[in-house]
Amino acid sequence: MLRVLLLTGMHPTEPVLWHRGTEAGSLASGTASSLDALPEDVLNAEHVSVILPGELAATRRLTLPVNRDGALEGAARLAFEDILATPAQECHFAFGHADADGQREVCAVPEIWVEEWTVALREAGLQPTLLTIDHLVLKVEGRRNVILHDGERTMIRLLQGGMTVETSFAQELIPQLEGTGVAEIVSTTPFTGATFILPEPRTKAAF
Repeated sequence: MLRVLLLTGMHPTEPVLWHRGTEAGSLASGTASSLDALPEDVLNAEHVSVILPGELAATRRLTLPVNRDGALEGAARLAFEDILATPAQECHFAFGHADADGQREVCAVPEIWVEEWTVALREAGLQPTLLTIDHLVLKVEGRRNVILHDGERTMIRLLQGGMTVETSFAQELIPQLEGTGVAEIVSTTPFTGATFILPEPRTKAAF
């Protein structure tokens, strides 16, 4: 199966990093000036994963005492009310599966931003198998947090959530975060693979 990974900028008109491969390994990679400039063999892939920048996303691990879609979203909006830069009613929410303790990953992003991307992807001829956020691609194993420094941007994946922030801000923030004393700190390397979470499609996207 031909698989494609797209690592985007904040908006569809910005450059897109792409990686193409199969289960056997990598085939090719490159940079397109925008979504509209992606190579034809990228557009024809059977499995397309799109990773959006996470600066606009708020990610938390929550215990939500409901299972129905509408009730889940209502409970999440209340839980996120005090931490979102955008009003909760203007956000799109995506949910992971509940674990044995009843906790699940919840990610909120501005609805208008999700709309912009879903329209742009469709117009570019892409039907993503997965749409996610960069800090959610970092895999948390055991009790270890993960911090990825990528130049002026830093992705932080915590046991209780995640965020993407400017590196200058991250340097002040990281020492104050619980558990980062035992964080795994990594830097960017050529993409060889990733573990995606929140693969459950909901409404417009899954983050």
